[in-house]
This record gives sequence, C-alpha cells and structure tokens, in this order.
Amino acid sequence: MFIKNYLFASFGITALSEKRIADSPGFSPFLSDKIQKTAINVQFEILPQICGEVIRKELRKELVAVNGLKRLFTFFQSGSGVSDTPCACFEWGAGKNTLYVSGAVNFDDNFFFDAVDALSLLTLSGAGLLHCSFVNYSGHAVLFAGDKQAGKSTSASLWETYAVAKTVNGDRAAIRIENGIPVAYSTPYCGSSDITFNFSLPLAAIALPQKSAFDLAVKISKTEAFLALFNLFTFNAEDETQTGIITDILAGICESVPVFSLNCTKSEGQVVALKRAIDEFYGL
Repeated sequence: MFIKNYLFASFGITALSEKRIADSPGFSPFLSDKIQKTAINVQFEILPQICGEVIRKELRKELVAVNGLKRLFTFFQSGSGVSDTPCACFEWGAGKNTLYVSGAVNFDDNFFFDAVDALSLLTLSGAGLLHCSFVNYSGHAVLFAGDKQAGKSTSASLWETYAVAKTVNGDRAAIRIENGIPVAYSTPYCGSSDITFNFSLPLAAIALPQKSAFDLAVKISKTEAFLALFNLFTFNAEDETQTGIITDILAGICESVPVFSLNCTKSEGQVVALKRAIDEFYGL
C-alpha cells in the first residue's frame, strides 16, 4: 500500500493506493507526513458501470447517482478527442471513498486530483481558488488577478524587481475567510510558471491588470469588484452549494480588501502607481 498525504489551504487528502502516485510539478511543497481527514482508497480494477441518474455531464466528466452512491467518471482524452471509455471512477457515499482507475493512465498527482475532482472538494471545504499571481509584500498578500495574457506574471515580476516582493504562486491562490479576515494560500496549481511555495498570508489588495500606455491604479466599487472577480474563481457554477461558498468568500473580500483596476505598462511605473493606491487606502 502506498500512502500520499496532501495538505494546502487547510484542506487535506490522503490517497491510499495499490500503486505509487508519480510526482507532478508543484505538488511537493504540499505533501504531509500526516494522514488527512479525507482518505480515498485507490484501486486498479474494472470500473463500475455507468448507470443511474445523470446529475452532470461535461466534456470529460459524467456524474451519476445510483443506490445511494455518487460516481464521477473521467474519460480518456487524446489529440483526436475524448473517448467513450472512462479511465477513472470516483465513488463516494454510504461510507465509501474509492477511486477506481484503469491501468492505462499516467497515474500522477495531477491525474489523481482531477479524477477525484479535488477542486470541488477544496471549494466545499470553504476555500475559493482564484486565477491570479500571488506575491508576498511585507508579510501580506497582493494578488494580480485576471485571465490568460492579462499581465499577471509581468506584474508579479515587476514587484519582485522594484518592491522587494516574492512570488508565492504564479497562477492560483486559494482564499479563505478566517475570523472575518481574507487569507490567501498558495496551492499546487501554478500553471506554466512552475512557481509555488507553501505560504499563507493575510490579503492586503487585489489588482486587475490591463495593458496600457500609462500606469494608473484606481480602487473600484464593491459591486464592480464582485462582478470582476466572480468569473476568475474556479468552481462548479451548477452546484448551488459551491456558488454560495464563492459568493460568501467574495463578499468577505469586497467588504475589507481594496480591489484596483490597474492600467499598466511593463515598467516600474505600475509598481509605483499600485503601491501609492494601496498606501492611500490604508492611510500610510
């Protein structure tokens, strides 16, 4: 039996597997020596049948309910498209937490997390995963949030150069509201940056970078912030419980943390502009 424990953002999973789970980039800082509360047995055998009530169907996923259990099937995907043959089935309910895996897969950390829908488990634990670059600035988290090519990594790099900041995660941060305070956590999800360190810091500010010919940081309203950030969280929007959790996290952020629209060039000017706006908000 191979045991692998993952712990990040106060969320833990233990895999109890018949085979070793290969290491994926980004996961090693978040491995633990302790067995976690959520333990999942991994078995390599014939997958359960796809039958019962279909709850959700996506490109590579199908969730069904049968006999008091839920089964999440993951399907093979290749360059030619998605196969009709599932490669994994995560079954839970009635005291069961079992992942059945086909033998013909690259069984690594990424596969395991995808097959058990770890992102949904993270959200249901009370944390929201935000698409952003996360820097440590004087013991506080400053996040640069946006979609691909928004300039998140460029902003983080400029803060490292001109503000003595340190990039904690190049692509994602998990946010929890703890005693009314938004706290940012690093995660194994770090995108192509491959930058992630196991840190958590109180959240000081979020910036929404957009490429421009000038540098200007403007605090936006709570409503504007909520709408801008909502679609940058990764969660199952069809799940009312997850939507409610993300809504509560966003409400906590918008109530106490400034969110800035950041028009920016690729220069020190954007660092100066945002630092000035953050200092003005906190009366520094």
